[in-house]
Amino acid sequence: MTPRSRSETARTAGPLVGAGVFLAALAVLGFRLGAVPLMEPDEARYAAVGQTMWGTQDFVTPRVNGFVYLDKPPLLHWLTALSIGAFGPREFAVRLGSLVAAAAGVALVFAFGRQASGQSAGLISALVLAASVLWFAVGRVIRYDMLLTVCLTATVWWGWLGSERGRDGRRYYVYAAAAAGLGVLVKGPVALALPMLILLPYLALTRRLRALLEVPWVAVLALLAAIVVPWFALCEHANPGAARFFLLHENVARVKGEIDESHHQPWWYLGPVLLGACLPWTLLLPGAAWCGSVTRKGADEPQRRACLLWLLWLLMPVLVFSLSKVKVVTYILPSLPPAALLIGRYFAAPGGGGRWPLLATGVILAAIGAALPALQPQLPDGLRIVPLATALAVGGLATVTAAAWRKPPAAVALLGATALVFYHLAIATVGNSSLFPSDRALVRRAEELRRPGERIYCVRKLSRGAAFYLDERVAVFGATPAEYDFPGNADDLEGWVYPLEEARPLLSSRPALILCRNRFEEEFLARAGDSVVRLADTGRGLIFRSVPASASDQGAGDPPP
Repeated sequence: MTPRSRSETARTAGPLVGAGVFLAALAVLGFRLGAVPLMEPDEARYAAVGQTMWGTQDFVTPRVNGFVYLDKPPLLHWLTALSIGAFGPREFAVRLGSLVAAAAGVALVFAFGRQASGQSAGLISALVLAASVLWFAVGRVIRYDMLLTVCLTATVWWGWLGSERGRDGRRYYVYAAAAAGLGVLVKGPVALALPMLILLPYLALTRRLRALLEVPWVAVLALLAAIVVPWFALCEHANPGAARFFLLHENVARVKGEIDESHHQPWWYLGPVLLGACLPWTLLLPGAAWCGSVTRKGADEPQRRACLLWLLWLLMPVLVFSLSKVKVVTYILPSLPPAALLIGRYFAAPGGGGRWPLLATGVILAAIGAALPALQPQLPDGLRIVPLATALAVGGLATVTAAAWRKPPAAVALLGATALVFYHLAIATVGNSSLFPSDRALVRRAEELRRPGERIYCVRKLSRGAAFYLDERVAVFGATPAEYDFPGNADDLEGWVYPLEEARPLLSSRPALILCRNRFEEEFLARAGDSVVRLADTGRGLIFRSVPASASDQGAGDPPP
């Protein structure tokens, strides 16, 4: 084989292997994707938005339970709506967008690792990312964070490639702009700010700021505008004040801590979260980061620069999101791709280390597996501990054995396989238990008990699962749901949000089923009195039926469903 043919084979093999990595990640991460019901509140809310969008064919204004919902831009909802249109309103369908994004992220990390450190490093990095607990978990639920992280990953990778290729790499800046624009349509300005805060310091530290002169700025800015501006303009036209609400309420107010008080956290919160998010690789990350930081100048200058980029990328989400008073675990997701890349290079490099952290991790897993059966009496009924304990014990011992025989890549593969098997067993064990925060069982029971003409009400907390699984609007007694905060909704609340004090006169005059969390039962009955009768307790919530005082008054003043 000639050198030229070998080069062409290598160029062809990379994309083929990348496609294989994507399909493997899709299968491993997506196994039994629809087996678990939608979680409250976030999953059920976003599923309901996508369902309404597909039903109304209005792809400009997201709505939840009939009200305008502008907390985030629409890309996640577009994907959810299209998936529901293709596969129906099923759990796996509404999660499909996040799953595809998670698999694409694994493939991007493989491509980046292969480009910078070789194919072995790329494959190890892909496995590390797929088996990281937070990546696995978020890839199987409907959230903005996975789509945002994949857009950020593509933006940083293509931006790095553009800086490495000089004038020949100008097209990569255009690709990066497209990825950043899509990221803005996922979660807003952070999709532009975070890559800039990673790439600009990187270029400064490597004395490569002149690469900015190679950026085709006209094409980049025009493409960004073409992707971002149309939806914001159309949404503002349809909902005056939408842009101001999104920028101030969902960005500035969140950073200042003026909203979402339940997620206010101390400044140091995301550091420990990052370590937990990397499980089972947590003990390997310090050595990998150190190895990347001391990579010396010499034979492989691009790889040295890539390690610096990954270190900046690892730290920047922690620093940026720590400035916000509102902090959520998933904010740390953008740090996982660079963590995987550093670990992949650590184990693929000639003479790479990591033996002792692998041994320690294997011992810890085996010890946890051995201890789990003894904890059975303290755990909730119905949890199947034996399969989980067996997976940890066997996988931990296998990892220890491979590490002891000085086979770090094999130990990494065994550790990753152990984690993935454990995750799927855990889903099968707890996913449909009463511990899982889903209203599906509550709603299904309400459907069985419901009589024709009965309207659904919730007490204090809107059941987003009811809106999705019933595919109809639900009324609320008590506080106005946070999803209705957009000022344009104020004139539409009548008939859909009632003070709890009005429960008795209203329910005594119309047929209704009421869904009530157990903790609100006493307060609700004090207000509703003898106008309701209790029908069922599903564990997740209670179901009441109204007792109208007069059949002739039923439905008076009730808005159409």
